Amino acid sequence: MLSLKQTLFRIFFGIEVVVFIFMYLCGTHGIQARRQLHIENLGLSDKIAAQRIEVAKLECEIDRWKTDSFYKEKLAREHLGLAREGDIVYYRSSITE
Repeated sequence: MLSLKQTLFRIFFGIEVVVFIFMYLCGTHGIQARRQLHIENLGLSDKIAAQRIEVAKLECEIDRWKTDSFYKEKLAREHLGLAREGDIVYYRSSITE
């Protein structure tokens, strides 16, 4: 027969194993938490890649602004409504009858 001390030891050891498995699977640093962090990390990596592409496009546009005088004139005419002296400017009405 097992002594009382051995029986208690086995019970506490069994409880410890169950708690350890539970914490390993469901704890704050368990498998599920790591999987969720991995998914979040992949999403953030995709956002970083998209932002890098956007930065590259903006850098190209800055270079174009610095070097291409035709591009500057085009944007000034289209977005700011500017014209050269002697140009005839036509405005399109947005009101429909």
